[in-house]
Amino acid sequence: MYWRIISGSLPVSPVSIAVLTPGIYNSAYFEHAYLAQQMGAELVEGRYLVVKNDVVYMINTKGLQRVDIIYRRVDDDFIDPHVFRKDSILGTAGLLEAYKKGNVVPVNAPGTGVADDKAVFAYIPRIIKYYLGEDIILPNVHTYICAEESDLNYVLEHIGDLVVKQTDAGHDTLKFITDLTQTIHAGFTVESRDIGKPLDPAYTYELKRGSCRDLSWMLIHILRQSGIVSRFVSGYYYFNTEIPEFELHAWVKAYIPGAGWLGLDPSHGLLTAESHLALASSAFYENTMPVTGSSRGDATGSLHTNLNIEVI
Repeated sequence: MYWRIISGSLPVSPVSIAVLTPGIYNSAYFEHAYLAQQMGAELVEGRYLVVKNDVVYMINTKGLQRVDIIYRRVDDDFIDPHVFRKDSILGTAGLLEAYKKGNVVPVNAPGTGVADDKAVFAYIPRIIKYYLGEDIILPNVHTYICAEESDLNYVLEHIGDLVVKQTDAGHDTLKFITDLTQTIHAGFTVESRDIGKPLDPAYTYELKRGSCRDLSWMLIHILRQSGIVSRFVSGYYYFNTEIPEFELHAWVKAYIPGAGWLGLDPSHGLLTAESHLALASSAFYENTMPVTGSSRGDATGSLHTNLNIEVI
């Protein structure tokens, strides 16, 4: 493997390797943990790394341990707040300076992500063939570029079997998710359905209509396919009219690294605000139902509830 080649070229032994992850809320966290386990590497978040005298150390139960090689799964913009985004809490301050001094080797240095760009990715086999005259050793997942007519025709004919993503979605996540929310609002009819679990997202997409929970569950599936962590939220929507009204409602929360959880309401095509009163939130819609249970035998029971909401 590539990291073994790097290890052999370093003047230190044994070599300490770390996989840098954004943390447990990242949609690919399981993959990060699996890679670290398979490579015999430490899985670390940016907050568990420190840089002293341009040398990178990880914090563990024994104190500080030097890190020689880093395989990062954190985007370029977030890896070092001294160089890139100053508001990043995912990276480690001083990491780039340690790299420049040759005290740590990133397996995927800043800028190498261009080869993993959704658009460039599709052309990697052709690039290798053109410049090296060789076929790729590890086959790519076949990727279709809709700018090419033949690929576009195939995608349109098999869209139900494919994962479709914007090539530039990762560059502005906030714009992507807000545009997506507004697109669902504009392209789907919202209907009232008081009972029942959310419909299957594929069925909702085919119908082009659904209740608030149907549209929210579909939006969650699209976000997760795009690598964005999301939750199902159940609560009330407040109508600020002369006679205030409330209705049961469902919407979505998406996690944006560096920004936190953002509320999205596909039924209304907007971001959530003070009109949305959340009661329960979960990765699984069934965990947000207000009351669940069962009864046996001849026993009877009753449930009395009262909800008072005042505008403060």
